[in-house]
Amino acid sequence: MKSNLFFLLSGKYPTLPAAEVLAILEAEKYEYVEVSTNPKILTLKTNPKCLHSINKRVGMCEAAGNLIFQCENNEEQIFDEIKRVNFSEHVDSKSTFSVRVSRLFGSSEHINKTHLERELGRIIESSLPLMKVDLKHPDKQFIGISDIDHFFFGLKKISRNINSLKSRTPKLRPALHPSTIDPMLARCFINLARAKTDKILLDPFCGVGGILIEGGLIGCQVVGSDLDYRMINKANTNLKHYGVDYTSLLIADSRMCPYDNVNSIATDPPYGRGSSTMGMRPKKLIKEFFIEVNRILSRDGHLCIASPINVNIKNIGLDIGLNIVESHVMRVHKSLVRELVVFNKK
Repeated sequence: MKSNLFFLLSGKYPTLPAAEVLAILEAEKYEYVEVSTNPKILTLKTNPKCLHSINKRVGMCEAAGNLIFQCENNEEQIFDEIKRVNFSEHVDSKSTFSVRVSRLFGSSEHINKTHLERELGRIIESSLPLMKVDLKHPDKQFIGISDIDHFFFGLKKISRNINSLKSRTPKLRPALHPSTIDPMLARCFINLARAKTDKILLDPFCGVGGILIEGGLIGCQVVGSDLDYRMINKANTNLKHYGVDYTSLLIADSRMCPYDNVNSIATDPPYGRGSSTMGMRPKKLIKEFFIEVNRILSRDGHLCIASPINVNIKNIGLDIGLNIVESHVMRVHKSLVRELVVFNKK
C-alpha cells in the first residue's frame, strides 16, 4: 500500500540528495509515483516500509516521514488544511507530541514560527483531547516545512544520525589521506550505484577506504583495490577501526581488475593535487578504466564515478558503450568543479 511521504534533504548539493533517495528506492525495489522536488524537499508516494531502508542507508536526507498535507505558504491556508485532518489515522490518541516548523533558506519571514507551532499544536490537541504536548521527549513529532511558496506538514518517522557520520569524518580516521571522501558523499556514491545489501560493492580506486567503510556499514560485501600498497594498508587499518568486515582488499591495477560480473561500482578516482595518478594523465587513466568497466559490469549493474568536469567522463563512457543514467555537478571550490555520473550497460 502506497502512502504520501516527505523527505527533508541536505542543502549541500543541488541535485544529489533527491537522486540518492530515489536510487535507494530503486535498489531496494520500491516502486514510487507522484515525485515532486522543491529546494530541500522531496515528496512522493510509495510503500512506507521503505523508510527503514532509507534510514539505514541514506547520507543526504535529514528527516523523512508521512506527508499529511501540503498547501500554499500562508497561515490561513495552513489552518484550513490542518482542521480537515483526522489525526486518529496518524497517531495513537494517548501519545505525546510536539510541532516544529522550519523555514528553508531564510524564507517565509511573513510567518511567525513560534506562533504557528503553538497554534498547530493547539488544533491537534483539541482534535484528540488525550494527546498532550511534550516539547522535550515527545512520542511523535510533527514537522512543518515552509519554502517560498509551499508549506509541507508531516509526521516524522526517521532522522539522520549526524553524530554517527561525524564520527567517521576523514580527520578522525586512524589512517589519513588529504583527498579522501567524506562519509555523507561516500554514502551518496554507494546509493547512486544501486548497491544492494549482501551483494558485492567494488571500489577499484579505494584509497584509504572511505567508500568501503560506508558500504560495509550498510551491509554490502565490500571489495577494494588500489595500485598503491600504502593505500591498501591504510584502508585495512580504517576498516578494522570501524568494525567493517571486508570481502577483499587487493593491490591491483584498475585497468586490469581481477573480478567479473560486478553489480555495483562506486569510486572516486585520483585526479592530481592531494591524490596520485602514478604519473598517468587523469583522462587517459579514466579512459582505460572504462574499458575494463565495460568488461566487468553486470548487465543490471551500475557504476557511480566522479571526476573534474574538464575530463568529460560522460563522453568517455558513451564512447566505450555505456549508458548514462544520471549526472550531477558538484562545485568543490572556485577552481574545481566535479561531475558525478552514473552509468549502466546499454
